[in-house]
Amino acid sequence: MISLRHNLARAAAVFSALLATQTGPGASAAPISPAPDLWQARVYESPGGGRLSYRLYIPPGAATTKLPLVLFLHDHDDHGTDNKRQTKAAAALIPSETVSRPPAIVLAPQCPGHPQLFQLYGQAQNEYWNEFHTYNAKVGGWQHFKIPVGRYNPGPQKYVALWNFDWGAKNGIESEFRNVKVYDAARPGSGRSITFNLDKITPCDKDGAGGELTVEEGGASLKMLNDARRKAPLPFNVTSTTWLECDFRSVKQGNAHCIGLIDGETTSQGDWVDVTRDAVSHTQPKEPTMALRCAMELIPRLQSELNTDPERVYAAGIGTGAIGLLDLLARRPGVFAAALPVAGAADTGTAKEIAKTPLWVTHGGSDWYVRTERSREIVSAVADAGGEVRYTEYPDTGHETWKRVTEDPAIMEWFWSHRRTAAPPSSPVGLKAALLPASRVQLSWSPVPSAGSGTIQYQVRRDGSEVARTAATT
Repeated sequence: MISLRHNLARAAAVFSALLATQTGPGASAAPISPAPDLWQARVYESPGGGRLSYRLYIPPGAATTKLPLVLFLHDHDDHGTDNKRQTKAAAALIPSETVSRPPAIVLAPQCPGHPQLFQLYGQAQNEYWNEFHTYNAKVGGWQHFKIPVGRYNPGPQKYVALWNFDWGAKNGIESEFRNVKVYDAARPGSGRSITFNLDKITPCDKDGAGGELTVEEGGASLKMLNDARRKAPLPFNVTSTTWLECDFRSVKQGNAHCIGLIDGETTSQGDWVDVTRDAVSHTQPKEPTMALRCAMELIPRLQSELNTDPERVYAAGIGTGAIGLLDLLARRPGVFAAALPVAGAADTGTAKEIAKTPLWVTHGGSDWYVRTERSREIVSAVADAGGEVRYTEYPDTGHETWKRVTEDPAIMEWFWSHRRTAAPPSSPVGLKAALLPASRVQLSWSPVPSAGSGTIQYQVRRDGSEVARTAATT
């Protein structure tokens, strides 16, 4: 291993470029998955809407000891809805018969494959939300579906997406959708139904323009033959109480027969960040994806539930998971004690925020999946911003480098050795109390201007008991 160290203009930055030689044909093998019962299966439903499946590894002794919490974001191939695949790679962070690891709680969420689509019928498994995949018992007849879309995909939506998907094949697969409507159960009279018009139905995927469409019953029904993926205008602001209903019928199944609401020209591909993974560059989206937002929300909730060590919160991500990790670091600077982005990419314009977290970045020198230069660029940008960053590049290695990273004692010792010293609680500025009628008191204040970016939470307590809680973003 050759080590190259550079003196930077800013003394606070530590930049180490390491070139590692490949150590054998088994270097890219996947880590051994632990027994399934080591991982608790859970589902998180966000108060703001959105749903995320996740697994949680809790080692023995967690009830009596403050343990570290590690967030792991998987690569694209492990997305889905089975809530299992992501543990294969995450297992490298926990002890095994051959590997010693510090005891830590590991959080491994699973990004849904197509978070906007609900599978009603078809042979696909674990790619779409499949809680409503119940049509098998009524093949050839109509079945009514009522889907609580607000629990999965909140926010302004523009279209209803209709999929009769079978990888471009012309083998007679069929879907028929009828009486499609969306409404908010908390707002009577808010419902909108769709009258299908072929002139307003457009492709929903770059390869979704095939197939044959027929509008029937005066526009109430749309019949799709052979592989076809379409969308039709149905704008609606989806809240936690929004429902999508339809009747569905098919006489021959394909890979996936789906319906859902989408906010753009195509459906999301099920990654932590809605960007093109192999692009030369990208700009950070204004808002995080539903999956990444839910992952961010989970961290403080689990810290409170499991009584973890607040100074030892770590994060790691692979490929599209590393892209998600770097996006998260830019949105939540200073939350993590250290992070391991493996074969990732980021908007270099966010380097100043990312630099607030110590990084050891790694990438394969011949990665075709996520360009190697993307890691080089963010490492340089973070170093220029004064961050603590190290970089290891594996020549003649492609995308599969995670096993080599987790088997490198230097990287793992560096990772576990970091601690984040929490800033002491700050007092509010301009605290005022005003007496109101009925023996009530109104408190007003401003957050501390120098507190930096993030969220400051205040509790109001009376006689030792909490009576109110509020937060301010700075």
